[in-house]
Amino acid sequence: MYGGGILRGAPTPRIDKLASEGTRLLNFNVEAQCTPSRSALMTGRFSIRSGTYAVPIGGVADGLTQWEITIAELLSAQGYATGMWGKWHLGSAEERFPTHQGFDEWYGIPRTYDESMWPGQNATGGMWPSVGSKQGWNANIARLEPIYEARKGEKANQVGELNLDTRRTMEAEITKRAVDFIKRNASAGKPFYAYVSSSMVHMPALPNPEFVGKTGNGDWADCLAEMDYRTGQILDALKDAGVEDNTLVVFASDNGPEATDPWEGDSGPWRGTYFTAMEASLRAPFIIRWPGKVSAGWSPRLTVWRVRGPFRSISRPSYRSRSWLQPDRCLFSLVRSRGFVSSFQMPRYSPAAACYRFRGRHDGRRPFELGSPSQAELF
Repeated sequence: MYGGGILRGAPTPRIDKLASEGTRLLNFNVEAQCTPSRSALMTGRFSIRSGTYAVPIGGVADGLTQWEITIAELLSAQGYATGMWGKWHLGSAEERFPTHQGFDEWYGIPRTYDESMWPGQNATGGMWPSVGSKQGWNANIARLEPIYEARKGEKANQVGELNLDTRRTMEAEITKRAVDFIKRNASAGKPFYAYVSSSMVHMPALPNPEFVGKTGNGDWADCLAEMDYRTGQILDALKDAGVEDNTLVVFASDNGPEATDPWEGDSGPWRGTYFTAMEASLRAPFIIRWPGKVSAGWSPRLTVWRVRGPFRSISRPSYRSRSWLQPDRCLFSLVRSRGFVSSFQMPRYSPAAACYRFRGRHDGRRPFELGSPSQAELF
Protein backbone atom coordinates (compact mmCIF):
# COMPACT_ATOMS: atom_id res chain seq x y z
CA MET A 1 0.00 0.00 0.00
CA TYR A 2 1.18 3.53 -0.80
CA GLY A 3 3.93 1.88 -2.86
CA GLY A 4 5.97 0.97 0.21
CA GLY A 5 6.60 -2.24 2.08
CA ILE A 6 8.29 -4.82 -0.07
CA LEU A 7 9.43 -2.13 -2.53
CA ARG A 8 11.50 -0.65 0.30
CA GLY A 9 13.03 -3.96 1.34
CA ALA A 10 10.58 -5.45 3.81
CA PRO A 11 7.01 -6.74 3.50
CA THR A 12 4.56 -5.09 5.92
CA PRO A 13 1.69 -7.59 6.22
CA ARG A 14 0.18 -6.20 9.43
CA ILE A 15 -0.01 -2.61 8.22
CA ASP A 16 -1.32 -3.77 4.84
CA LYS A 17 -4.04 -5.78 6.58
CA LEU A 18 -4.98 -2.76 8.71
CA ALA A 19 -5.35 -0.72 5.51
CA SER A 20 -7.62 -3.35 3.96
CA GLU A 21 -9.84 -3.34 7.05
CA GLY A 22 -10.37 0.43 7.05
CA THR A 23 -10.26 3.53 4.90
CA ARG A 24 -6.98 4.64 3.35
CA LEU A 25 -6.61 8.28 2.31
CA LEU A 26 -4.54 8.86 -0.81
CA ASN A 27 -4.12 12.63 -0.52
CA PHE A 28 -3.79 13.39 3.17
CA ASN A 29 -1.79 16.57 3.75
CA VAL A 30 0.37 17.46 6.75
CA GLU A 31 3.06 19.94 7.76
CA ALA A 32 6.67 19.84 6.55
CA GLN A 33 8.02 19.22 10.06
CA CYS A 34 6.97 17.00 12.93
CA THR A 35 6.40 19.56 15.72
CA PRO A 36 3.71 21.58 13.90
CA SER A 37 1.95 18.40 12.76
CA ARG A 38 1.94 16.99 16.30
CA SER A 39 0.69 20.29 17.67
CA ALA A 40 -2.20 20.27 15.20
CA LEU A 41 -2.96 16.67 16.14
CA MET A 42 -3.12 17.49 19.83
CA THR A 43 -5.06 20.75 19.60
CA GLY A 44 -7.08 20.64 16.38
CA ARG A 45 -5.61 24.02 15.45
CA PHE A 46 -2.96 25.41 13.14
CA SER A 47 0.36 25.23 14.94
CA ILE A 48 1.19 28.91 14.52
CA ARG A 49 -1.57 29.66 17.06
CA SER A 50 0.21 27.57 19.68
CA GLY A 51 3.83 28.68 19.24
CA THR A 52 4.80 25.36 17.69
CA TYR A 53 5.21 26.23 14.02
CA ALA A 54 8.75 24.80 13.68
CA VAL A 55 10.96 22.09 15.14
CA PRO A 56 12.83 23.54 18.15
CA ILE A 57 16.59 23.20 18.52
CA GLY A 58 17.72 21.27 21.59
CA GLY A 59 18.59 23.56 24.48
CA VAL A 60 16.27 26.45 23.63
CA ALA A 61 12.92 27.24 25.22
CA ASP A 62 10.14 25.39 23.46
CA GLY A 63 6.73 23.88 23.89
CA LEU A 64 3.01 24.01 23.32
CA THR A 65 1.35 27.11 24.75
CA GLN A 66 0.11 26.04 28.15
CA TRP A 67 -3.39 27.43 27.77
CA GLU A 68 -4.03 25.18 24.76
CA ILE A 69 -6.59 22.40 25.29
CA THR A 70 -5.43 19.04 23.95
CA ILE A 71 -7.43 16.04 22.86
CA ALA A 72 -6.03 14.20 25.89
CA GLU A 73 -7.44 16.86 28.23
CA LEU A 74 -10.85 16.70 26.59
CA LEU A 75 -11.04 12.91 26.69
CA SER A 76 -9.69 12.78 30.24
CA ALA A 77 -12.53 15.06 31.30
CA GLN A 78 -14.94 12.58 29.70
CA GLY A 79 -13.60 9.76 31.87
CA TYR A 80 -11.05 8.29 29.47
CA ALA A 81 -7.72 6.86 30.56
CA THR A 82 -5.05 8.62 28.49
CA GLY A 83 -1.53 7.44 27.75
CA MET A 84 1.34 8.36 25.47
CA TRP A 85 4.59 6.58 24.64
CA GLY A 86 7.47 7.86 22.51
CA LYS A 87 8.61 11.21 21.20
CA TRP A 88 6.61 14.26 22.38
CA HIS A 89 8.41 17.21 20.71
CA LEU A 90 5.96 19.74 22.14
CA GLY A 91 7.95 20.89 25.13
CA SER A 92 11.23 19.99 26.86
CA ALA A 93 10.48 21.47 30.29
CA GLU A 94 8.64 19.60 33.06
CA GLU A 95 5.61 21.89 32.98
CA ARG A 96 5.14 21.24 29.25
CA PHE A 97 5.36 17.45 29.32
CA PRO A 98 2.42 15.30 28.15
CA THR A 99 1.35 14.64 31.77
CA HIS A 100 0.74 18.39 32.10
CA GLN A 101 -1.37 18.36 28.92
CA GLY A 102 -3.98 15.75 29.76
CA PHE A 103 -2.11 12.43 29.67
CA ASP A 104 -2.28 10.13 32.69
CA GLU A 105 1.03 8.48 31.83
CA TRP A 106 3.97 8.94 29.48
CA TYR A 107 7.19 7.16 28.64
CA GLY A 108 9.56 8.63 26.09
CA ILE A 109 11.73 11.56 25.08
CA PRO A 110 10.80 15.24 25.03
CA ARG A 111 12.47 16.10 21.71
CA THR A 112 13.89 13.99 18.88
CA TYR A 113 15.79 10.78 18.16
CA ASP A 114 18.62 12.30 16.12
CA GLU A 115 20.06 13.61 19.40
CA SER A 116 21.06 10.01 20.08
CA MET A 117 23.94 10.65 17.63
CA TRP A 118 25.47 13.48 19.67
CA PRO A 119 28.00 11.32 21.56
CA GLY A 120 29.35 9.54 18.50
CA GLN A 121 28.52 11.29 15.24
CA ASN A 122 32.02 12.26 14.17
CA ALA A 123 31.54 11.96 10.43
CA THR A 124 28.78 12.69 7.99
CA GLY A 125 27.97 11.83 4.42
CA GLY A 126 24.69 13.69 4.19
CA MET A 127 23.20 17.14 4.54
CA TRP A 128 23.75 17.48 8.30
CA PRO A 129 27.07 18.48 9.91
CA SER A 130 28.77 16.20 12.39
CA VAL A 131 28.13 17.07 16.03
CA GLY A 132 30.19 14.43 17.83
CA SER A 133 33.00 14.84 20.37
CA LYS A 134 35.58 15.55 17.65
CA GLN A 135 33.59 18.61 16.66
CA GLY A 136 33.42 19.87 20.24
CA TRP A 137 30.22 18.34 21.62
CA ASN A 138 30.40 18.38 25.39
CA ALA A 139 27.85 16.64 27.64
CA ASN A 140 28.43 19.24 30.34
CA ILE A 141 27.15 21.92 28.00
CA ALA A 142 24.58 20.03 25.90
CA ARG A 143 23.63 16.99 27.93
CA LEU A 144 22.20 13.85 26.41
CA GLU A 145 18.46 13.82 25.93
CA PRO A 146 16.73 12.21 28.93
CA ILE A 147 14.29 9.31 28.68
CA TYR A 148 11.39 9.94 31.06
CA GLU A 149 8.66 8.01 32.77
CA ALA A 150 5.88 10.22 34.08
CA ARG A 151 2.42 10.14 35.64
CA LYS A 152 -0.11 12.93 35.94
CA GLY A 153 0.31 14.89 39.16
CA GLU A 154 3.85 13.64 39.77
CA LYS A 155 7.28 14.91 38.77
CA ALA A 156 8.71 13.09 35.76
CA ASN A 157 11.34 10.49 36.58
CA GLN A 158 14.40 10.17 34.34
CA VAL A 159 14.92 6.46 33.63
CA GLY A 160 17.69 6.68 31.04
CA GLU A 161 19.54 8.71 28.43
CA LEU A 162 19.09 8.61 24.68
CA ASN A 163 22.14 7.24 22.93
CA LEU A 164 22.72 4.85 20.04
CA ASP A 165 22.19 1.81 22.27
CA THR A 166 18.94 2.96 23.90
CA ARG A 167 17.73 4.20 20.52
CA ARG A 168 17.67 0.58 19.34
CA THR A 169 15.43 -0.60 22.19
CA MET A 170 12.95 2.30 22.34
CA GLU A 171 10.41 0.77 19.98
CA ALA A 172 10.12 -2.45 21.98
CA GLU A 173 9.68 -0.51 25.23
CA ILE A 174 7.11 1.87 23.72
CA THR A 175 5.06 -1.07 22.43
CA LYS A 176 5.29 -3.06 25.67
CA ARG A 177 3.97 -0.15 27.71
CA ALA A 178 1.18 0.62 25.23
CA VAL A 179 0.04 -3.01 25.23
CA ASP A 180 0.01 -3.05 29.04
CA PHE A 181 -2.09 0.15 29.07
CA ILE A 182 -4.62 -1.37 26.66
CA LYS A 183 -4.92 -4.57 28.68
CA ARG A 184 -5.28 -2.74 32.00
CA ASN A 185 -8.03 -0.42 30.87
CA ALA A 186 -9.90 -2.95 28.75
CA SER A 187 -10.05 -5.39 31.68
CA ALA A 188 -11.34 -2.59 33.92
CA GLY A 189 -14.00 -1.63 31.35
CA LYS A 190 -12.59 1.89 31.09
CA PRO A 191 -12.51 3.79 27.78
CA PHE A 192 -9.03 4.85 26.74
CA TYR A 193 -7.03 7.03 24.40
CA ALA A 194 -3.62 5.56 23.50
CA TYR A 195 -1.20 7.79 21.58
CA VAL A 196 1.63 5.51 20.45
CA SER A 197 4.32 7.71 18.93
CA SER A 198 6.48 5.06 17.32
CA SER A 199 10.20 5.72 16.94
CA MET A 200 10.34 4.13 13.50
CA VAL A 201 11.63 5.05 11.02
CA HIS A 202 13.10 8.22 12.46
CA MET A 203 16.79 8.85 11.88
CA PRO A 204 18.98 7.21 12.95
CA ALA A 205 17.08 4.17 11.70
CA LEU A 206 18.58 1.54 14.01
CA PRO A 207 16.62 -1.70 14.50
CA ASN A 208 16.29 -3.63 17.72
CA PRO A 209 19.04 -6.30 18.01
CA GLU A 210 16.32 -8.93 17.40
CA PHE A 211 15.70 -7.44 13.95
CA VAL A 212 19.26 -6.73 12.81
CA GLY A 213 19.81 -8.55 9.52
CA LYS A 214 16.22 -9.83 9.45
CA THR A 215 15.50 -8.63 5.91
CA GLY A 216 19.00 -8.77 4.45
CA ASN A 217 18.40 -5.29 3.05
CA GLY A 218 20.08 -3.12 5.67
CA ASP A 219 19.08 -1.21 8.79
CA TRP A 220 16.30 0.82 7.19
CA ALA A 221 14.46 -2.25 5.91
CA ASP A 222 15.03 -4.03 9.24
CA CYS A 223 13.42 -1.03 10.99
CA LEU A 224 10.50 -1.26 8.59
CA ALA A 225 10.04 -4.93 9.49
CA GLU A 226 10.19 -4.07 13.19
CA MET A 227 7.64 -1.27 12.82
CA ASP A 228 5.22 -3.65 11.13
CA TYR A 229 5.73 -6.23 13.88
CA ARG A 230 5.19 -3.70 16.69
CA THR A 231 2.05 -2.39 14.97
CA GLY A 232 0.78 -5.96 14.90
CA GLN A 233 1.47 -6.35 18.63
CA ILE A 234 -0.74 -3.35 19.40
CA LEU A 235 -3.53 -4.55 17.12
CA ASP A 236 -3.31 -8.03 18.66
CA ALA A 237 -3.60 -6.50 22.13
CA LEU A 238 -6.89 -4.84 21.14
CA LYS A 239 -8.21 -8.12 19.78
CA ASP A 240 -7.06 -10.20 22.76
CA ALA A 241 -8.64 -7.68 25.14
CA GLY A 242 -11.99 -8.05 23.36
CA VAL A 243 -12.23 -4.39 22.34
CA GLU A 244 -11.16 -4.55 18.69
CA ASP A 245 -14.64 -3.82 17.31
CA ASN A 246 -15.15 -0.94 19.73
CA THR A 247 -11.84 0.80 19.07
CA LEU A 248 -11.13 3.48 16.49
CA VAL A 249 -7.56 3.09 15.23
CA VAL A 250 -5.69 5.71 13.22
CA PHE A 251 -2.33 5.06 11.58
CA ALA A 252 -0.74 8.14 10.03
CA SER A 253 2.47 10.05 9.50
CA ASP A 254 3.46 13.56 10.56
CA ASN A 255 5.60 14.40 7.53
CA GLY A 256 7.32 12.97 4.50
CA PRO A 257 10.54 11.03 3.91
CA GLU A 258 14.00 11.54 5.37
CA ALA A 259 16.70 13.28 3.35
CA THR A 260 19.77 12.34 5.38
CA ASP A 261 22.26 9.67 4.33
CA PRO A 262 22.13 6.74 4.99
CA TRP A 263 18.47 6.81 6.09
CA GLU A 264 16.90 8.44 3.04
CA GLY A 265 13.27 7.60 2.57
CA ASP A 266 11.21 7.19 -0.56
CA SER A 267 7.76 8.59 -1.22
CA GLY A 268 7.20 6.79 -4.50
CA PRO A 269 6.15 9.10 -7.34
CA TRP A 270 6.17 12.27 -5.23
CA ARG A 271 9.15 14.59 -5.31
CA GLY A 272 10.94 15.97 -2.25
CA THR A 273 11.58 15.24 1.42
CA TYR A 274 10.41 16.59 4.76
CA PHE A 275 11.39 20.19 5.57
CA THR A 276 10.45 21.22 2.03
CA ALA A 277 7.28 22.54 0.39
CA MET A 278 7.29 19.72 -2.17
CA GLU A 279 4.50 17.21 -2.44
CA ALA A 280 6.38 14.33 -0.83
CA SER A 281 6.91 16.45 2.27
CA LEU A 282 3.24 17.23 2.74
CA ARG A 283 1.41 14.22 1.31
CA ALA A 284 1.40 11.47 3.91
CA PRO A 285 -0.29 8.15 4.70
CA PHE A 286 -3.49 7.96 6.73
CA ILE A 287 -5.44 4.82 7.64
CA ILE A 288 -8.52 4.76 9.87
CA ARG A 289 -10.26 1.59 11.06
CA TRP A 290 -13.44 1.29 13.10
CA PRO A 291 -15.19 -2.02 12.35
CA GLY A 292 -18.78 -1.61 11.24
CA LYS A 293 -18.59 2.18 11.19
CA VAL A 294 -15.71 3.20 8.91
CA SER A 295 -15.90 1.69 5.44
CA ALA A 296 -13.41 -1.12 4.83
CA GLY A 297 -11.28 -1.17 1.69
CA TRP A 298 -12.21 2.39 0.69
CA SER A 299 -9.51 4.64 -0.81
CA PRO A 300 -10.96 8.05 -1.71
CA ARG A 301 -8.86 10.27 -3.93
CA LEU A 302 -10.11 13.50 -2.45
CA THR A 303 -7.70 15.99 -0.91
CA VAL A 304 -7.90 15.93 2.88
CA TRP A 305 -6.25 18.30 5.29
CA ARG A 306 -8.73 18.02 8.15
CA VAL A 307 -10.52 15.05 9.67
CA ARG A 308 -12.96 15.91 12.38
CA GLY A 309 -16.17 13.85 12.49
CA PRO A 310 -15.33 10.97 14.85
CA PHE A 311 -12.90 12.97 16.99
CA ARG A 312 -15.30 15.84 17.53
CA SER A 313 -18.12 13.42 18.31
CA ILE A 314 -16.06 11.72 20.98
CA SER A 315 -14.74 14.70 22.84
CA ARG A 316 -17.09 17.63 22.41
CA PRO A 317 -20.40 17.02 24.24
CA SER A 318 -19.76 18.48 27.68
CA TYR A 319 -17.64 21.32 26.24
CA ARG A 320 -20.12 22.73 23.76
CA SER A 321 -20.93 25.81 25.81
CA ARG A 322 -17.41 26.58 27.02
CA SER A 323 -16.29 30.09 26.14
CA TRP A 324 -12.76 28.97 25.31
CA LEU A 325 -13.99 26.89 22.36
CA GLN A 326 -12.90 29.30 19.68
CA PRO A 327 -14.56 29.06 16.26
CA ASP A 328 -11.29 27.92 14.69
CA ARG A 329 -10.93 24.93 17.02
CA CYS A 330 -12.22 21.90 15.15
CA LEU A 331 -12.81 19.11 17.61
CA PHE A 332 -11.02 17.08 16.82
CA SER A 333 -9.32 17.42 13.53
CA LEU A 334 -5.93 16.47 12.31
CA VAL A 335 -5.33 19.91 10.92
CA ARG A 336 -2.76 19.27 8.24
CA SER A 337 -1.39 16.83 10.72
CA ARG A 338 0.27 13.61 9.98
CA GLY A 339 0.62 12.95 13.58
CA PHE A 340 -0.41 9.45 14.45
CA VAL A 341 1.64 6.82 12.73
CA SER A 342 4.20 7.04 10.08
CA SER A 343 3.61 4.50 7.42
CA PHE A 344 6.38 2.37 6.07
CA GLN A 345 6.34 4.02 2.71
CA MET A 346 6.77 7.53 3.99
CA PRO A 347 9.95 6.68 5.79
CA ARG A 348 10.74 9.47 8.06
CA TYR A 349 9.28 10.39 11.26
CA SER A 350 7.90 8.53 14.08
CA PRO A 351 4.90 6.51 13.58
CA ALA A 352 2.39 6.93 16.18
CA ALA A 353 -0.77 4.99 16.67
CA ALA A 354 -3.84 6.37 18.24
CA CYS A 355 -6.60 4.25 19.64
CA TYR A 356 -9.94 5.64 20.73
CA ARG A 357 -12.29 3.22 22.44
CA PHE A 358 -15.87 4.34 22.89
CA ARG A 359 -19.49 3.43 22.30
CA GLY A 360 -21.36 5.34 19.64
CA ARG A 361 -24.28 5.28 17.25
CA HIS A 362 -23.58 5.51 13.57
CA ASP A 363 -26.08 7.17 11.26
CA GLY A 364 -25.05 5.33 8.09
CA ARG A 365 -23.05 8.13 6.54
CA ARG A 366 -19.68 7.71 4.91
CA PRO A 367 -16.55 7.78 7.08
CA PHE A 368 -15.74 11.04 8.87
CA GLU A 369 -19.38 12.17 8.76
CA LEU A 370 -20.74 10.76 11.99
CA GLY A 371 -23.30 13.45 12.46
CA SER A 372 -23.70 15.83 15.37
CA PRO A 373 -21.82 15.45 18.68
CA SER A 374 -25.06 14.39 20.37
CA GLN A 375 -24.88 11.13 18.44
CA ALA A 376 -21.83 10.00 20.41
CA GLU A 377 -22.77 8.12 23.53
CA LEU A 378 -19.70 8.27 25.75
CA PHE A 379 -18.93 5.89 28.59
